[in-house]
Amino acid sequence: AQYIPHNEIDVSKTSIDFLSFSVHKMVGPSGMGVLYGKYELLNKIKPFIKGGGMISDTFLDKDPIYLDPPHRFEAGLQDYAGMIGAGVAASYLKNIGLKNIARYEKELNSYLDKKLKELPSYGKEFSIIGPSSPDKRSGITTLIFNRSGMVYVDDNPPKIGIAKLLDTWENIMVRSGEFCVNAWFNFYKISREREKVRASLYFYNTKEEIDKFVSTIDKIVSLPEYKMLPLIEE
Repeated sequence: AQYIPHNEIDVSKTSIDFLSFSVHKMVGPSGMGVLYGKYELLNKIKPFIKGGGMISDTFLDKDPIYLDPPHRFEAGLQDYAGMIGAGVAASYLKNIGLKNIARYEKELNSYLDKKLKELPSYGKEFSIIGPSSPDKRSGITTLIFNRSGMVYVDDNPPKIGIAKLLDTWENIMVRSGEFCVNAWFNFYKISREREKVRASLYFYNTKEEIDKFVSTIDKIVSLPEYKMLPLIEE
């Protein structure tokens, strides 16, 4: 799911039995996904959803006879608009070129890494989680902040949290929370009280947008409301 939108893969040249990914991560519609599997393995799997259009015959005293893959897994009415959108998204990315996307993402992430580390607050108020080299983070940069609790700004209406401030102040969308990997944070004993945000760069982002993100992070960690939060030592 994380690899496909950024890199090429030829399943015919690998020993992969199954490959699955989400379409919304590759500029396609939400609610759509793709499953690749070796034909002989797919043919051994019984569908977990039953419906019309997937069965060749049924009986009262034994299991139905399923159609051959992929039809046996496509029960009932499908999301045809989603399928068309998924195909268009795949063609769109193919025309841009996944190698071009990967190269540009690394360029953007290296720039973001450099700009963040130039801030006087880097290392004191926040740091980057993950590999030290931006080349190994693809288009992802995750920040963890060194104070306990969520920053509260008494605007009209009040705003709580770094992600909310980025959104309402500069229309910057980031992911916040534990990113569905609570177990990872628990294993490394990283407090849930610390705010975390993930910036996900893609081919449509620019260095100007990165500059805005970095300057807004600097503005937030300089707020008196943020400085009031207690520092965490871990």
